[in-house]
Amino acid sequence: MKLSNILAEGKKLINDQITKEDIFILIEDIFHLERYEIIMKKDIELDESKILPLFERLKSEPISYILNKRTFDQHEFYVDSRVLIPRDETEELVYLVKKEIEKNKLRNITVLDMGTGSGCIAISLDLYLTNQNIPHRVIACDKMNDALDVAKINNQKNGSNVDFFISDIFENINENVDILVSNPPYIAKQEQADMRVVTNEPNTALFASEEGTYFYHNMLKNLKKIAFPKLIFFEISPEQVDILKKLAEKYAKGYHYEFICDMNKNVRFMKLERRL
Repeated sequence: MKLSNILAEGKKLINDQITKEDIFILIEDIFHLERYEIIMKKDIELDESKILPLFERLKSEPISYILNKRTFDQHEFYVDSRVLIPRDETEELVYLVKKEIEKNKLRNITVLDMGTGSGCIAISLDLYLTNQNIPHRVIACDKMNDALDVAKINNQKNGSNVDFFISDIFENINENVDILVSNPPYIAKQEQADMRVVTNEPNTALFASEEGTYFYHNMLKNLKKIAFPKLIFFEISPEQVDILKKLAEKYAKGYHYEFICDMNKNVRFMKLERRL
């Protein structure tokens, strides 16, 4: 089938969930083509049996799971249905942590990524710190063994040196931590999530009790267990600001806190900094 016809079949799928970019990415990956080739060589003949079944899967399945990969912070991560697909907002979270490390000129630091999933946060920070010649240790935990299996694949794939632990919150963590970073499950109710997400991605990585604040509550309540980190970074829902203020004022009295917007101007991050 000509590439032009394959493109036409792909364009039929475009809707609120499937983008033109998804179609191009699939074609690029399956046929090992550059973007300019797709644009300039529409008359080339390709084996449609390699791509049309994937177009069918795309109707109900995220492209990251179809290709088993997602680019995050300029690194490629393996992903499958055992872990949440890394989001652009979480890349912003990593950027925020990097910026604060630079601003505070931190050295000899231990970083903990709580609820690591695919390992994208921990691995990206470890690679950054190594590249900057900053002495450090990055540790990451998750309560799901399946998720840790994926994170360890990514640790090896990216040549990083993260230590992974099975742990529910800080249960199995016995470390003095300088920076705590977490993108925990924070959706309050199933009906608040897109059904395509709910039916494909692990619900344990999406939903939390206490109006979505269960993990924040338990992390802030147990900061003593990790020796009261200097800096704490959370990815959050904009609807949780008032609850998180109360939790911080109750459990993190020695910290200054602030809320930070993402690129879409939604409150998406909470930063807590321990007062001297």
